[in-house]
Amino acid sequence: MRSYGAGHVLFTAGDPCRGLYIVEQGRVRIFRMNGLDTQLAYRDLIEVVEAAGDRIDLIMLPKAGRPRDVEFVETLLAQIGATHIGIEAQIETASGFLYAREIAECSPRLEALIFGPGDYSASMQMPA
Repeated sequence: MRSYGAGHVLFTAGDPCRGLYIVEQGRVRIFRMNGLDTQLAYRDLIEVVEAAGDRIDLIMLPKAGRPRDVEFVETLLAQIGATHIGIEAQIETASGFLYAREIAECSPRLEALIFGPGDYSASMQMPA
């Protein structure tokens, strides 16, 4: 667990490969799930949102490559009944960059696009 100033703490959820929580002034605000290309993504959403959804404002979706990635998260959140949770999509791949406009327009839950230059560089086989 690390502290980043008054009321801001970042810690991992047990296994360091699992998603991250960001706590702001004692309240979980953002849950960074694992990418949809991993076996952990589905369980991240189901287990964490069912257990702590009332304390989560946003899901951070890493490596959003197409609109269907955001739509998948949106569908699961709706099925869980988490109508108050928004989505932040990280654009970290060449595919995500190409589809950035479509990703930005695909869901009313989408609150932000975040560009990740490190993973983007790797997906383009560029030196970091």
